[in-house]
Order: sequence, then structure tokens, then C-alpha cells
Amino acid sequence: MNTVRKMLESIYYRSPSVIKNILVTLHQLYASSKWKGKDYDDDLIFYRKNGKKIQQELELIQLIQLRKLLEESLQFVDFYKQFYPLSKNYDFSSDEQLMAFYYQLPVIEKKTFRTELNKFVNNNPRRKTVFYNKTSGTTGSPMTSPFDKASLIKSFSTWRRFYDFIGLPDRFKTIRFSGKIIVNPHAVTPPFWVEDYSNRRLFLSSYHLKAEYMMHYLEKINEYKPHMIEGYPSAIFIIAKYGQKNNFKLSFKPMAISTTAETLYEEQREVIESFFGCKVYNQYASSEGSPLITECTCGHLHLNIDTGFFEFAHKGKDDSGWDIAEMTVTSFRNLKTPLIRYKIGDLVQLSADGPETGCNCGSNFPYIRGVIGREDDLLFTREKGMIGRMDTAYKGLEGIEKSQILQISENEFVVKMVINADYNVVVKKKFDKNLRERLGNDITIKMETVEDIPLSSNGKFRAVVRLFKLN
Repeated sequence: MNTVRKMLESIYYRSPSVIKNILVTLHQLYASSKWKGKDYDDDLIFYRKNGKKIQQELELIQLIQLRKLLEESLQFVDFYKQFYPLSKNYDFSSDEQLMAFYYQLPVIEKKTFRTELNKFVNNNPRRKTVFYNKTSGTTGSPMTSPFDKASLIKSFSTWRRFYDFIGLPDRFKTIRFSGKIIVNPHAVTPPFWVEDYSNRRLFLSSYHLKAEYMMHYLEKINEYKPHMIEGYPSAIFIIAKYGQKNNFKLSFKPMAISTTAETLYEEQREVIESFFGCKVYNQYASSEGSPLITECTCGHLHLNIDTGFFEFAHKGKDDSGWDIAEMTVTSFRNLKTPLIRYKIGDLVQLSADGPETGCNCGSNFPYIRGVIGREDDLLFTREKGMIGRMDTAYKGLEGIEKSQILQISENEFVVKMVINADYNVVVKKKFDKNLRERLGNDITIKMETVEDIPLSSNGKFRAVVRLFKLN
């Protein structure tokens, strides 16, 4: 099988650009045939109506969907069948008893879900697998999540509602950066992109973002004139920063930038918004089908509670005074492999009272203050405690093209940097001062200049990595 796959990849990589585009378009048409149709239209109406409901109605919808999910899982999911006798002690028609039973269920670790996936598959004969979402995972650990048709429909209809919220029309042109390898990774000449004609979508490679190729990217973006650019914030930031530095003038303005899959830092937001002349909207989900968190026009990150249930375990406060909490989620978006009290491993910023309500954007979904990312994206020193964001340490510094902070121990840091001719001793001293202001003085910082900092196996860039576990 691997031999056949390699042979097909080789043929694809050697094909002319137009043939690649046709193949990608055919693949996308086939993929969309698995979820497009009347059921999708009905789901989209349901989710669009939810977006206008008051909070009490949304909470009722959340409970109704949770009840359905638990009832089906107790009957058809091997892992949850063991809790069926316990469930008979609770009256699910009572919201209080439903939640009492829910909190009796164990929290599922990501590693357990990954290594014992078969136990979590929904064997309801109505839920035939139509799609496998495969990813290497943030830390390189592979994850495969089966989806049935209903789950794909829920995913695409809730994404479409997000596009409604940020003002996109029914049909729009998109440029997307993701971890998919769409052109030969060893290619040294453009095109570093392929086009899906059917969905008016241009896929740009995240693996060729070198200085010598930047102008090709910028010229293609300018030629394509998308309504929206979406994908990894690190990739979009690299493009925007290069364009800004080299005074590249766009002849159009996108309606929106949508970032996902990585932590979005404030410096990245500022540079991207400045260069492209439009707002950046951050959003959070996961390849295994977690509930959605989406940014609104007011800049708040709304918990889409009709896509799942959110629990927050307090971990402490960050250096800005916000509460840091670890998320455990239950999702209504993947019914084939249900995520019930799933410890997804990501941290968020909250007010002391938890999620807030009453956003001026008009949405009645509760909102949080920020998504930090994985727990090992959070730094810790005895002097400063937990440190959630380090992007401000780079503000105003010239000469640093790319950087990664590695925390080896509580008082030992290594900073890898890709630098240019603007980097000098003054910048180095200022950077060291900025780091110590945020991390504390009783630490050692080793700065290393490198030619490049590789992406992870799924195409993501990790700006901060803590290499030890917190007690």
C-alpha cells in the first residue's frame, strides 16, 4: 500500500500545475459529496437560528443535545455501555439528574482516546463511517478520528455559521494555509500552491515560506484577491511581515482573516491586520471534532454551546491577572467517536467568574478572554508563576525573523532565533531585558542563532515549548 501511495505521490508531484488543480478539484468535489445536500441545508438553518436565540434557549438546546448524546453512547459505544446500569438510577428527563449522571462519567485523557479508539467508536448501524480525519497531533502523536455523515454535516454547517458572523457572503474566494503537503516539499520554484476550482479556494504550502520565495506568494495572493485568508497564524504572519517590511502594496483588501490550529499572538494579529487592512478572527476547534470557540466582531471568543459542553479546571493566574483554566469538553459535532468529558489539553484565559455574557456583537453565546493553547505552551518560573503570552517580549525589536523559546527547567531557557542584518548587540540586550521582565531575573537564558526552526510534523510552528511537567 505504501509503495502504491508513493508512486501516486510521485506522479502527482511531477504533474503540470493545471493537472494538479484538476486532481485537487475532483478530490474536493468527491469529499463535499459526502455532506452536501438537504440534510446540510436543514442543519444550517438550525444553527443559524441558534445564533439569534437568547442564552436560556441556547442552554436548553445544549441540554437536549447532551441528553441525546449520552443515551446513544450508553447504547452503542463500548466504553460507555459499562455505565448503562448506573444510568438507570437517574431520570434523564430531569436536567438536574442528567447533569448529576454526566459528572459521574470519567474524564478521558487524550492518550487513552488515541490508543484505545475502538472502545469509543459509536457502533450504531445508522452511523456508517464516511471519513477518517488523520493528523499527527500537536506533539507528533498520530490521531485518527472517524466521522459519519451527520457529523461531517454538523462540522461544515457550524463553520458556515461562523462565516456568517464575520460577514462573508454565501460564495466567496478563500486562500488557505494548512499542514497538508500540496506540492513537492523539495520544490524550489513556484507554484507553491494548488487551486480547487469548485470551491474557489487556493491552497498555499506552509512548507516553502522562505525569504527567497516570499515575493511569489505575495504576487499570487494579490492576483487571486480572496475574500478571506485562513489557516495557521504563523504562516500568515510570515507573509504579512515580509510584505510590510518590503513595502509590498496590495491592490485589494480581504473581508476577513481567520486563524486556527495555533496560538494567535498579539504581535501576529497587529502585523496581519496592518498589512492586509482587515480584522483577524481567531477560532478554536480540533481534528477529532471538539466544540467550537469563535471570535466575534467585538474581539470576544464565544463558546458555541450548541456544539458542545465546556468544563474549566482552574490552574492559577497568568501575569496579566486572568484566570488560567484547562478545558475538558463534550462535543455534539462528532457522533461517530463521541468526545465526552474529553481532556483536550488546551488552556484558556477567563475572568475570575468564568465565561462572560452580554457581548455587544449580538451573540448570546458566553465568551472567554483568550485561548492559550497546550499546557506546555505555558511557561513557569518561581519568581513570576505561570506566564501565558511571550509575544510582547518581541515588540519593537528588529532583526529577529523567527524565534522559539524552549524552557528546559524552572530556571533554564534556550531561545532559538533566525536573524537578519538588523540584529545587533543593542537588540540582543533589549531582548534579554524584555525576557527577564516577564520571566524573572533568577534564570539563565542561552540565545542561539540558527538557519531555520523547523515546523512540527503537521506543519505548525510552536513559538513556546516547555520541556518539563508542572507539579
